[in-house]
Amino acid sequence: MLNIFRSGLTLVFGLPGTGKTSLALWASSVLKRKTFWVSLYETRNDVVAEAASLGLDISNIDVVDIIAAPKEQVLLELLLERSMGYDMLVIDGINAVGESREVATALHRISRDMPIIAIGEETIEGTPFSYIADNIVKLEHELGPEGQYRYIHILKSRGKKVNVPHVGFVICRGIVPIQGRGAFNFPPTEVLTFDPNRAQFPLEYIEYVTRVLSARVPWVRGLGVRKGSRIAVEVADLNLLSPMVLLGGALAGRKLVVTEYVEAIKSICECFDFLEMDAHLLRFEGYLSDLLSVVRNYDLVIIGNAERLATRRIRWIMDAIFSVQPGIVMGLVFDGESPRSWFDWVFRADAGGIEVVKAPLPLPWRRFHVSVVNEKVVLSHHG
Repeated sequence: MLNIFRSGLTLVFGLPGTGKTSLALWASSVLKRKTFWVSLYETRNDVVAEAASLGLDISNIDVVDIIAAPKEQVLLELLLERSMGYDMLVIDGINAVGESREVATALHRISRDMPIIAIGEETIEGTPFSYIADNIVKLEHELGPEGQYRYIHILKSRGKKVNVPHVGFVICRGIVPIQGRGAFNFPPTEVLTFDPNRAQFPLEYIEYVTRVLSARVPWVRGLGVRKGSRIAVEVADLNLLSPMVLLGGALAGRKLVVTEYVEAIKSICECFDFLEMDAHLLRFEGYLSDLLSVVRNYDLVIIGNAERLATRRIRWIMDAIFSVQPGIVMGLVFDGESPRSWFDWVFRADAGGIEVVKAPLPLPWRRFHVSVVNEKVVLSHHG
């Protein structure tokens, strides 16, 4: 997506609150171009504060605001006199100069030498700017009871290949474009494995499963959970013990649990880090951003009480996490049935143990039994 901002004139438009300024700040920061930023609606301090809230380094950006000045006259002077010596130009509020052909002509000329981002409110279609633009990007924002969604639509891209013209995004320390799982391919040897030194499993059981699976499918080790896997655990009677032991004890790597029940789970497994949060809060972008900010440091993330989220929101959250940390394994715990078609693995936990409902490969067992031996929770298998 960054490719469209590297050259030519790009028009970015959308309703207030869709993330236009955030998108331009992110592009300028990530591309590390020496940028001349002209703000026609916001003060310089407003722009700097927004960049700080996104955690962006804008030391490469010089911001000038012309809120109280005659817009067209002063903008033309700035374009002609001050834009030289920069590698990128951003104009935030291009609607303030109406349909000025003089400004459009100046932007067209300058865009042959450096990339320009021109930000407009609501619509700029049908103006002189839309005709001369190399790229036109529309931003949309959808806010409803089930969650918050932002979308980027690339309506025009002259001379550039755009693989995904429509993409969702989350504002989180800049912009996180949401990519589907098909954007990444993992070699079959990259598999998260059992960690016998940390797992709360009988060692002979680990050796048995590993030996049987490895004989059947050479690249599979341990449970056969590959990087990028998505796991659903369906729980009866809020039995948190079984899924936490299964996902926490069986998989190696650093693990994060997002749940309300931190103290209860701490007493079960000591191999987790915790983010104390009710799952329904992930409807809101601020809380999802908090999760995305830390999840890149983990190999496994488990989200409790996922049934509190709408099914569309569940998919959005999983894709967002995957876009930040493509190799992560995601485990979602449901009080009841999950949307099973979205998951590689589905486990059903009840008072008697854990049943394997869905798996991506043939397994030598279908059920685990959960027990406590010498104050340690262990799993044994039922063939």
